[in-house]
Amino acid sequence: MENNKERTIFNSDVSLNSIFFIFACISTILLIMMRDITGISVNRYIFVVISLVSAIFMNIENCIAYLFFLMPLFNGLPGNYMRVVLLIAILLKRKSFRFQTTAFLSCISLCILEFMHIQTLSNASNYVFWAISLIFVGLIANECFEYINEKKCILLFAISTALAFLVIFVVTYNMGFLDLILYGRYRFGDFSDFAPAYIENMHLTLDPNFLGLYCIISVMSVYVLVAYGKVKKSIALPVIVIDLIWGIISLSRTFLILCVLFVIMAIYCERKNVKHFLYGIVFITLTGIALYAAVSHFFPTAITSLQRRMNGADMAGGNGRVELSGIYLSRFADNFRMWLLGSGGITMIDNMGMPHGMNLHCTPLEIIVGGGILGTLLTVAFIYTTLKNIRTIGRHGEKFTNYGMAMLLIIFVYYATLPSVANTAQYFPLLVCVSVLLINKNSLEGENSNG
Repeated sequence: MENNKERTIFNSDVSLNSIFFIFACISTILLIMMRDITGISVNRYIFVVISLVSAIFMNIENCIAYLFFLMPLFNGLPGNYMRVVLLIAILLKRKSFRFQTTAFLSCISLCILEFMHIQTLSNASNYVFWAISLIFVGLIANECFEYINEKKCILLFAISTALAFLVIFVVTYNMGFLDLILYGRYRFGDFSDFAPAYIENMHLTLDPNFLGLYCIISVMSVYVLVAYGKVKKSIALPVIVIDLIWGIISLSRTFLILCVLFVIMAIYCERKNVKHFLYGIVFITLTGIALYAAVSHFFPTAITSLQRRMNGADMAGGNGRVELSGIYLSRFADNFRMWLLGSGGITMIDNMGMPHGMNLHCTPLEIIVGGGILGTLLTVAFIYTTLKNIRTIGRHGEKFTNYGMAMLLIIFVYYATLPSVANTAQYFPLLVCVSVLLINKNSLEGENSNG
């Protein structure tokens, strides 16, 4: 396992494993750009074939790394099928399994509980891919974390996030709606508001709030790599600044608030080490200056629009989220069966009699309402045992670092503002948090040589 930690982003030896890994990443993003930016027709199953052929030749580490690269791109891909391909490949290549009993049983029990709420054929189809995604995340987090190359996976996720934003940015510019987005008329990435015909076919789109989620995960995880001397600052700074710019353009208030919180927590994490405390202050200051200069020069109206959104925000009512949560909870409280078994995660809107699109914008509440007492306990057991396995096996009993705990807290807060239970693609960014938790606090002296 330690040998994996010392590898470079791409293996130096040219092998089929490396060649197909590089081919999978480059061909996927190039085909997305060709399809969305230039308008060239690309059959969706070409992406499935790329993942299938590449998975045959890639080892488990590169299969997982490719999954990290795909995470921000899933909404523009046949993601369900590609995840199935990668899951089968990992299962076939994995020689043995630990089968952590509590985590395994909790995951399977959640799948059984959700199945009990399925009533229509459409829901049944969604359920299959929901269960596969949950099992896939649980498999990697509990059984395959030793194959996660933290540096490679985090950088690939951050770079892919930047590329996903670039594609959406260019498409929006070509449509002529960029100025309206920067003025706050529309939200970046939400084509349903101004180009509904565009989303009828498969194209890369993302909810603005999830765009902010991807950006803050990228920024935090890459910064942790810098803080622990795992990557050169000359590589990390451009990635962090670019993802910060995209996060600001998304006009997500949650993104901005949690970025400030992470800066405070990052400074706190280095409070006992004067040398690295000063390094952190300098790095954050330089990043802030570069970010402000870039946004002020290229997107001056974005800052004004973000200020308007902050000033017009209903912080007490969560912009209607509190009232909507009250409606869900009142209907939930009136039904004893729902108290015990919930309304189902992917069937929540139908079983609760809510209008289409009226999602409960709070993942913890979605778990409570969707799973009831039983589902909530199973979810807590799954998360607890997963974190315990990561610490006892993945970290050999070492405590989680302060940065790892800070990232867990911030990601929990962000997910508390999002509806993600039924959106299976949004489970996978949690694996980036797993990568950060696996990073050992060692060789901090390497920070000097990485400058």
